[in-house]
Amino acid sequence: MLIPLDAVGPDIEIGWRLKPKYWGKGYATEAAKVILQYADESLKLKEVIAEIQKENKGSIRVAENIGMKYKKTEEAANYIRFSLT
Repeated sequence: MLIPLDAVGPDIEIGWRLKPKYWGKGYATEAAKVILQYADESLKLKEVIAEIQKENKGSIRVAENIGMKYKKTEEAANYIRFSLT
C-alpha cells in the first residue's frame, strides 16, 4: 500500500501487512516491488519511505530487498528511505 505518512503527509509511505503464516515466503518483497514501480512510473513520486520498528527484522529485510536504504532513527522507529530519482 501507499499512504501519506501519519495520515497527513507530505511524505508517502509504503507498507505491507501479511498474516504470520505468509511471512518469509517473499510475498511482501514481490508486492512491494510492483508498488514502487507504480509509484515511480504512474504517480511520478520522487521519494517513498518506510517507517519500521527497530525490532521488526522481517520488514527491514523487505525494505532492503526492494532497494531502500537506512536513513535515520528516531525514538522507537527506524526510518528507511528509498529515493525514486
